[in-house]
This record gives sequence, C-alpha cells and structure tokens, in this order.
Amino acid sequence: MEGEMIRAVVADDEKIIREGIAEWVDWNKLGICLVGCAKNGEEALAAVREHQADLLVTDIRMPGISGLELAEQLEREEKPPLIILISGYSDFAYAQKAVKLKCVVDYVLKPLELEQLEAVLAKTGQQILKRRHSILVPPVERTEESAGTGARMAGMTARLVRFISAGEEKETAERLGELCETGHPAETVKALPPEQLLPFMERAVMGCVRLIGETRNRSCSALIKSALEEIDRNYYRSEFTLQTLEETLMVSPNYLSARFKEETGTGFVRCLNEKRMERAKGLLADVSRKIYEVACQCGIDDVRYFTRLFKEYAGMTPKEYRDKIL
Repeated sequence: MEGEMIRAVVADDEKIIREGIAEWVDWNKLGICLVGCAKNGEEALAAVREHQADLLVTDIRMPGISGLELAEQLEREEKPPLIILISGYSDFAYAQKAVKLKCVVDYVLKPLELEQLEAVLAKTGQQILKRRHSILVPPVERTEESAGTGARMAGMTARLVRFISAGEEKETAERLGELCETGHPAETVKALPPEQLLPFMERAVMGCVRLIGETRNRSCSALIKSALEEIDRNYYRSEFTLQTLEETLMVSPNYLSARFKEETGTGFVRCLNEKRMERAKGLLADVSRKIYEVACQCGIDDVRYFTRLFKEYAGMTPKEYRDKIL
C-alpha cells in the first residue's frame, strides 16, 4: 500500500515545528506517507533523493542550503517533487521569488495552523496524483474476445465523441477528421476491421481528452488564472489591491477588472473579500484571537469595516459567528 501513497519529506531547522508537523498532521487520512524529516537543506536534499519523494514541505530559511536554494536545486532534477514552503511574514518577498519556480506550488505562513496546512497538503496531494496517474491506454492482446470488447468500447467512444461535440459543433467539425476521419463516428466505427478497433479507440479517447482540456481552459484565461492565484497568495496583505497586480501581471487595472468580471462572473474586490471572509471563519474558531487580530490576519486593518463585510458574507457579526460555532 505504501508504494501507492504519496511520499513526503518535512524539513525545518526548528525541532518543535519539524516534529509538530510530523506528529500532528493526519498523514494517512491525506494518503501521504511521511518518509523523512530533515533539520537542514542538505539532509532534505538527501532524503528527497533517497526516498524519491513526491512532496517536500520545507522552511524557506534554514542554515546551509535554504529552502529557496533547495527548491532551485530540485527544480533541475528530472522528476522534482512538488514543494510547499513554510514562511514567516518577514520572508514574504523571499517566498514570492520562490513561487516563481515550477516545483513550488504553495506556501503556509507561521505560526502554522494545522487545518490550513492539511488543506494545502490535500490540494497538493491531488496535484501529485493527477501527475502520477496520467491517462494511459494499456496494450491489450487482440484475441477474439478482446476484439469484441474493443468493438463495444469503440461504440461508447463514438457516442462520447458526439456528446462532446454538442455545443462545440463548429470547432469540433474541423477536428472529427482528427478523431475518426469523418463527421459520422458511428458509421466509421462500424466500417473498421477488428484489428483496427483498439488503435481507433486510443486515438479517439485521447482526442476527446484534449478537446475537454481545451474547452475547460477556455473557461478561464491564463491571465485570470494568474489573478486568482495572486488572490490566494496575497489576500492577507492589507496593501493587496487590484492596482498592485498591474506590475505583477503587466496589465492595466481597468482591463483586468473588466476581464475578471467577464470570465468569473464576479468582481475582483468581491472575490478577494470572499477569500478573506472564508479565511476569517477558520481564524474565529480560535478564541485566543481577538476580532481585530483576525481582521488584520485577513488583510483588513479597520475592524469596523471587517465586521460589516463579515456580516454581509455570513449573515452575522464575527462575534455572533464565534458564539454559534463554539
């Protein structure tokens, strides 16, 4: 079973954090096997290579090889692990540089919160599984039985082609040549000799997969995906606004605002505030945090404004929400 699980390494020079992550995270629930803990970058690099780790959770600042340098080294590996960085507020600029690396997929801020860390681990785990289990069509022995199975599968594939083609008729018509050489998949399938059914099925399925992927990608452009990622990374910063993205994304605020509303169906500010209020719900569960502290950690310095926003979002004030959940 372990071979099927995601292999993870944790690296932090602070023993209490390193051991805390190892002990308190419910690794089995997440489908992750913790294969190593390291107190510095050198140990982390060795552990990742030794265990062929899929995932590395590392502090961004460590003696010797820092988390950033570690990520830069692993980026050059043939199959680098996905990396989650642990960062303090003071290291935010450092973390921004790191997330430009392809292998760095997310980061969590100190002081660490178990719920947030597990959520990031779960999301990253899904990315790893998608990468690991890419769609492959295994070779099948072409016996008489397999040919019959292939014929049935090809028939289903033909229906799948027609289903996907619905609503995409004009664009898809220019490709049904790619999928099955005519505009009538069912007729094409019936005309194929048995030995060509499985190769046809492979081509058709992969064509459908590409078409689905392209259709989904059209639903949100690269620009807006980047904007959404920036919201996820920066929502807790009070100075983060639509205007701050002008330099990052190289577009004017007005253009970005219009595109954002067009593609997501909601405004940038509303999306940002929803992210902040969703985060506030989790923070309010900790009674040691004052309401104004929760507001600041969600990127809002004015506690009265925060209270008004939260009531609009949750239908009750932060205090009422806290009283309800505790």
